[in-house]
Amino acid sequence: MTNDSKLGLLAGLAAVVVIAVVYFQKPPEVGAAAVPAKPAAVSLSPAVIVTIPSR
Repeated sequence: MTNDSKLGLLAGLAAVVVIAVVYFQKPPEVGAAAVPAKPAAVSLSPAVIVTIPSR
């Protein structure tokens, strides 16, 4: 490949990547907070141990 064709290939590839990034960006939601909401927290309370008395 000549240098011109390598440069053209690189420029074409860069253009496709830029177009893909711009086109597939997720539009911002209206009224969304700047900081994403935290997922539901997992309870960190200690486990309850139930003892069954033997007969």
